[in-house]
Amino acid sequence: MKSKLTAAFVSLFVVYTFAQSPLAANGADIQKYLDLVSSKFSAQQNESILNTTIFIKGGDKGRTLLSGNLLLSSYTHQLWYASSWNNDSSEVYSYNEYNRLTEKCIRKWSGSQWINQYRTLYSYDSFQRESSEREQYFYSGSWVDSLKRVYNYDQQGLLSTVLTYRWNGSSWENLELLTEIYNNNNLYEEITQVWTGSGWENSQKTTYSYSYNNYNISITFSIWLFGTWINFLQVVYSYDVNWYLAEFKIQMWDFFSGWADISRLLFTYDNNYNLIEGMWQDWDSGSSTWINYSRILSTFDQRNILVSDLTQMWLNNTWMNSSKLEYEYDTNFNLSQVIEKAWSSGNWINHSRELYTYNKPTGVAESTDLPETFTLSQNYPNPFNPATTIEFNLPSGGFTTLKIYDISGKEVGVLVNEEKTAGQYSVTFNASDLASGVYIYQLSFKYFSSSKKMMLIR
Repeated sequence: MKSKLTAAFVSLFVVYTFAQSPLAANGADIQKYLDLVSSKFSAQQNESILNTTIFIKGGDKGRTLLSGNLLLSSYTHQLWYASSWNNDSSEVYSYNEYNRLTEKCIRKWSGSQWINQYRTLYSYDSFQRESSEREQYFYSGSWVDSLKRVYNYDQQGLLSTVLTYRWNGSSWENLELLTEIYNNNNLYEEITQVWTGSGWENSQKTTYSYSYNNYNISITFSIWLFGTWINFLQVVYSYDVNWYLAEFKIQMWDFFSGWADISRLLFTYDNNYNLIEGMWQDWDSGSSTWINYSRILSTFDQRNILVSDLTQMWLNNTWMNSSKLEYEYDTNFNLSQVIEKAWSSGNWINHSRELYTYNKPTGVAESTDLPETFTLSQNYPNPFNPATTIEFNLPSGGFTTLKIYDISGKEVGVLVNEEKTAGQYSVTFNASDLASGVYIYQLSFKYFSSSKKMMLIR
């Protein structure tokens, strides 16, 4: 059985590695579970997908906090004490005219008022890509600089470097440099270097490998020791036949025998591919078997909306209740409240809750005729040369892909690969670099998928 320290490390490691990988956007349910593994919310964890409703875009696409068609404006954390809810902390968000996050302010409740603690300021370039991030803390009535990150991009628009500075009281000084290397537009390698005072010195390297359809197969972490890279930790992904994540395994490098298993996370889905169970197991090298550690059981209503997450621990060869999260939504199905309860003496006791408020994005008109169903229309014109239009409807927000395949099944184009809000969409496909023939376009949205044929004639 792993210690509390190991469990906390693994939970944080899972959240970190998954947030860094392209899979962070492949399924809100998966990311939601990984963020909740530790069964605790923190300011850092809140800046990721908390559940099936909230998604946050970041990095080279800029940061946007979305829930359906709304922007998250505030998050309040409260604790249960003396039969009532009491304020603990909160986050307040501000946006620019392009609905990009410009400020996140963290506050602490003191007596009868909110007291500023920390804030992060975000700025963007002319393409609305994040160009810098500035962290400050509140001291003696004013904001004081702490850290600054500067983002740079290559000619293809891919993030190339992130330079982190530390404020020394009078000026910014180098702290860390992250360099990203790509292979076929997939992130292949990340190298972290630290400033020694006179130059950059290697610190950590992260290497990614992918399947033929660009899903993560492994992430390997190495550290720089004695002038060479030494393997440290590895994450290995396994998928089911429909390419839903089935297993997430963590391994430690053993200099005598290579990669040695530590822990794994097993995923179970219902018929609608809602993630209904995530189970942690530890590898027992003595018995060469996997030993249960903990699990989270998720329930959904008939609309496939997340209702609850039950955390249980494996004790004395049986599953014992530990904590539970209950999700509540407003009339538009935006997450409004998450209540955390602890199991005590056979009863569920209130522990904490999170409250969410939203604003309408700039430039988004009120709409009462949002699509009720998921649909993919036939492209027009068809046959076409060289461009055609593809339209589709989304009944709710979610991660969406629209990909083009040739008749042999080889992927030849990606038109959509991002989080989308509910609505009607029209995408133009230009096939000027493809040969005449039949092609297939496939739209995937949450657990829905639809494909149609089209013909390119030269």
